Amino acid sequence: MHDLRIQRSVRCDEQNEAKGFTFVELLATLSVLTLLCLLAIPALANGKSGSQRAVCVNNLLRVGQAFALWGTDHGDYIPSQVQWHEGGTRNHPAGLNNNVWFQYSWVSNELVTPKILACPSDPSVRVAGDFSITSPDGFLKAGYQNNAVSYILGWPYFEDGRLVLSGDRNIPANFGAGGPSGMNPVAQIPKDDPTLSWLPGIHPMGGNLLFNDGSVEQVGDAGLRLAMKLYPGSGAPARSRALFQYPRPPYL
Repeated sequence: MHDLRIQRSVRCDEQNEAKGFTFVELLATLSVLTLLCLLAIPALANGKSGSQRAVCVNNLLRVGQAFALWGTDHGDYIPSQVQWHEGGTRNHPAGLNNNVWFQYSWVSNELVTPKILACPSDPSVRVAGDFSITSPDGFLKAGYQNNAVSYILGWPYFEDGRLVLSGDRNIPANFGAGGPSGMNPVAQIPKDDPTLSWLPGIHPMGGNLLFNDGSVEQVGDAGLRLAMKLYPGSGAPARSRALFQYPRPPYL
């Protein structure tokens, strides 16, 4: 009986040793887990970036819908193309039409919420809660306005073809140019610059553009240059130009 107990004890010890990790095995397991974590971090970052870019695309689609809805009652024009005494912002006597926030506020009923105007990848945007001036985070309050907008805004005419209406603000431009519709200054994006490229800081490796037909495209540098080349030159009879209002400089 005593020998049988000893044999059982030895078997248990052997089984426990078989089930346990040796020091070398433990180090190997930890190394594999560390490697997997390092591999997962870029994937998680890319997933977050892709998710934020998808939100941005949806925001711009809704911006396009808002301007289209406003235009159904104004000859398919956007506010900056309609004289102020006819319900638009063109040559508005208050001079606020020089601000992109003022242009977006003109379609606030169609936008419903100013949160649409904030890209989740824009590090300097302040998300407004509503379009009021009375709320602590109201879009019309001085601390918000342009600070609550992530997107540039142009005024392309439909008769000039498919052109950029809006998009991410990280596009280099020449600031201080004069423009039509009583807006001054505005920013001019060079339409034929072979080096035109998206600036870093918002979306990696490109950005989003909203066209005046309501479509949104995710494009890289080549797509950005192609979109700007669609604009007529300065000597052309067309009214559309590669002129845009920016909420803030693209590097802030």
